[in-house]
Amino acid sequence: MKHTFPTLLFTLIGIAVSLPAFAQPRELVADPDLQQRLTAYLEAHEANNDFMGEVLVADADRILARAVVGMADIESSRPHRPGDVYGVASITKQFTGAALALLASRGTLSLDDTVERWLPAFAARIPGMNAVTLRMLAQQEAGVPDYNDFPDYALFSRRNLSLDEVLDWIAMHTDSVTPGQGYDYSNSHFAILARVIEKASGKPYRRFMREEIFNPAGMYSSDHYRAEEIVMQRVSLYDPGQHGNLVNSPVLDNAMKLGSGSLYTTADDLLRWHRALLQQRILSAEAQALYLAPSRADYGLGAGVRMDALSGQLIADHDGKAPGIAAYFKRWLADGRVLIVLSNVNSGVLNQMKSDLSRLIAGEDVVPPAKREYRTLSQTLLSAAPGDYVFPPTTPIRITQELDGLSLYWRDSGLVQHLAPLADSDWFLMGSRGDHIRFHQNGDGEVTGLDYDWGGGVEFCERKR
Repeated sequence: MKHTFPTLLFTLIGIAVSLPAFAQPRELVADPDLQQRLTAYLEAHEANNDFMGEVLVADADRILARAVVGMADIESSRPHRPGDVYGVASITKQFTGAALALLASRGTLSLDDTVERWLPAFAARIPGMNAVTLRMLAQQEAGVPDYNDFPDYALFSRRNLSLDEVLDWIAMHTDSVTPGQGYDYSNSHFAILARVIEKASGKPYRRFMREEIFNPAGMYSSDHYRAEEIVMQRVSLYDPGQHGNLVNSPVLDNAMKLGSGSLYTTADDLLRWHRALLQQRILSAEAQALYLAPSRADYGLGAGVRMDALSGQLIADHDGKAPGIAAYFKRWLADGRVLIVLSNVNSGVLNQMKSDLSRLIAGEDVVPPAKREYRTLSQTLLSAAPGDYVFPPTTPIRITQELDGLSLYWRDSGLVQHLAPLADSDWFLMGSRGDHIRFHQNGDGEVTGLDYDWGGGVEFCERKR
């Protein structure tokens, strides 16, 4: 049964933090027109169960608009409110990058230091690692394979691993590296950097970030929380289900994501971080020059840095996605504006929302999405579709029947993607990715394969059994 959520909740009050001793003066929303348009846009996404959470738009001095939508916890009927704590997944990387820039500006390390200097035993295990520099890691050019793609990722993502254990795991799956061959996004790069930060600073990564980054910025609700820890106002996490509904996300342990995807924070804390950067309270001008220097692929130290065609300004941005998490943090470097998007629904609409919200902030008309409808799945297809398929050239995927719906598993990862049958179409929506699939059936009703539309083309996936 589909949940019915309360209508949009939004606030005209500003900053609220979890510790009253650090309360900030409240800020009134400064752009009522933007607030109204933002409200209408997010209401439409909430109606499709594509978004619940908070969006905040601000500049150096004012909160321009803020909207809070849907439920922080469906089962207890707790609505979202300002001050809720969200996971931000890969937005974590820019904070690891900021820590590197801070240590480099102090002369504690150099971005041109090799991994071998700081982690000699680890570097010795992987041919080519001795030539990898910290800059290559932070700019995603080191060539270390992403541990998200390891076949045992699903198992390790539920374990409480130390950084040394994560590095052992990376070494086990890495035959060699050829650094400097170009942009190659990898979470493994930032696990290595987190361990380097520990070695260089003499402090555990989590303590260093709290003492050197979060507390000086006034980010008292931010930390690299683990799943088992009690965190007041931390939101529950949801994924799109098989019928346009929401289901609980799988529980992952953030210990293995330290440095790359472990951060939980609030919209107001991210605003404080943005303003701390503008005011050079954490990173000096010299440190920020290191932090924001882009690679050939327009990637700084843990964040994209590029010219924005819409505004004509240099921007720094990064998104984050994980089960139950969809987040985006965009800074306009010339005029000091910032866009913060935090959601506890892992929906494939995030990329579209990033574009739409930037246009909305620029004053352009943005059409909210229409209400999505779904069809009833036939029992014939429900029983015929489950089986093993191959996404070209060799990636295995599996379709399973779960209750009265279908789900897809990539490789043998164990991470589920639910399939929702769209009305007036034979396509299924994979809500957490935004991808689409449809099945090929012969005259006897047997399923012989499926089309997979990943947004950049359609691939035929042959059925193996």
